[in-house]
Amino acid sequence: MTAILNWNRAATSADPAPGVAEAMIEGLHAVDPARGAGLASARREQVRDAAARLFGWSAPERVVFTSGATYGLNQAVRAIPEGAFVVASELEHNAALRPLEAARAAGRLELSFARFDPSGMVQLPELEAAFAARGEREAWLFLALASNVLGTLQPVEEIASWCQARGVHLVLDLSQGA
Repeated sequence: MTAILNWNRAATSADPAPGVAEAMIEGLHAVDPARGAGLASARREQVRDAAARLFGWSAPERVVFTSGATYGLNQAVRAIPEGAFVVASELEHNAALRPLEAARAAGRLELSFARFDPSGMVQLPELEAAFAARGEREAWLFLALASNVLGTLQPVEEIASWCQARGVHLVLDLSQGA
């Protein structure tokens, strides 16, 4: 009898893509990645380079691995300096909204929201309006690439360019859409 392992895929019930199960088994047999050596370290850097190329980033160091999206989003919220002005779209997942709201309630940051249009898209005029109260404070935008409720894909390239031109730090949740 073949034992079936439950990998608890959390946000999806779909079977993993071809090669995923084999890569997971390979990882289980690799040396401890915390030691920074051996097959696991080399494989991690290969995946980091591939992810950077996939998303068009020039620096693979910008790819950060965490134990999961919720943990990663919590870490991103903790990295925001005190007094910052943060905008999140109204479509964000609770994994982003809950730590943002906790930081707002603790007085660490000011939180505002950008609405979405009837098609489920966040538009640049709405971002302009949401950031209007920013003043001189450091600004951050939290945006999910894909809505797990509506299934819409946000115009990330356009929004990222808008953020870059205005000095807004962009935290992009790729969980549903990458």
